[in-house]
Amino acid sequence: MEIQAAQVTTWGSPPQYLPFTLPPPTPTQHRIRVLASGLHNLVRSRAAGRHYTVSPATTPLPHIPGVDGVGALDDDDGSLVYFNALHAPTGAMAQCINLDRKDVYPLPKGADPAALAAVVNGTLSGWMALTTRAGVVPGSGGGFTVCVLGATGVSGLIAVRIAKAMGARRVVAMGRNPVGLEQARQNGADEIVRFGEQPLKEVNFGAAAADVDIVLDYIWGEATSAAMKSILTQRRNPNQRLTWVGIGGLGGQILELDQSLLRKSNTFVCGCGPGAWNKKEQAEQLPKMLEVLVQNEVKADFEVRKLKDVEKSWTETGTKRLVFEP
Repeated sequence: MEIQAAQVTTWGSPPQYLPFTLPPPTPTQHRIRVLASGLHNLVRSRAAGRHYTVSPATTPLPHIPGVDGVGALDDDDGSLVYFNALHAPTGAMAQCINLDRKDVYPLPKGADPAALAAVVNGTLSGWMALTTRAGVVPGSGGGFTVCVLGATGVSGLIAVRIAKAMGARRVVAMGRNPVGLEQARQNGADEIVRFGEQPLKEVNFGAAAADVDIVLDYIWGEATSAAMKSILTQRRNPNQRLTWVGIGGLGGQILELDQSLLRKSNTFVCGCGPGAWNKKEQAEQLPKMLEVLVQNEVKADFEVRKLKDVEKSWTETGTKRLVFEP
């Protein structure tokens, strides 16, 4: 089947809108007509050859970007579905895609394809961090407390909303952008902490977050070093478990940390991403997450672009998530 798709022909270069021959689906696959796919940070990183899930030395080109999306089944009445294409041979930014049936999840009628394509990937990072890494059971009423470090980006803002929807008693939002922090407050954050106007070592991160149970960290690097020191040295009960989950690396991939902080506190530092959780866990959590997203009308700011314009739209910057429609 001849289709059009966004294709990276050189690692690090913007994809081009080019013809592609899609083979017939196997008996274990669905063919999906793609309706919308988001340009997430993960998608950009993979297309540049910089993410650990691709290897420029071994991953073949062309690379069709896009790790997930919303589409319609091509083999029945056109039912609306969400699909995960992270491990698929071809990516989501195409007119059609073949996917294993286990990577396809039904959506309720009336769901907005572009809105869901913009929000699901950003939600997945925080949801999987809370459930598979921090052990939160959605709706259990555990009354846990959360700090979102880097709460002003798309994923961080969603994490604030999701933490509340999952039963968090208190959420602290931290970030540099005052507009984003105000939006985090509107999303349910109980306290906000702004940094960036003074040296990080002088910011009192612990004043608001010293006794939280979980930190969802979208920044890492120097900001995390400063925040971790401030929080751990101010905990009233050092035996209280703190699960610090590294999700993003906007501040760099290297963390400088005084090991004594870990030896004198009950702190578990871990990461969250494909590999930290497995496909079975994802398959178990995705339907629950999609239900919460639809029921709570969780949304992110996004702008729609046509897939044929992918090359010129790829380098656009801004606070809104770009969503491509074929």
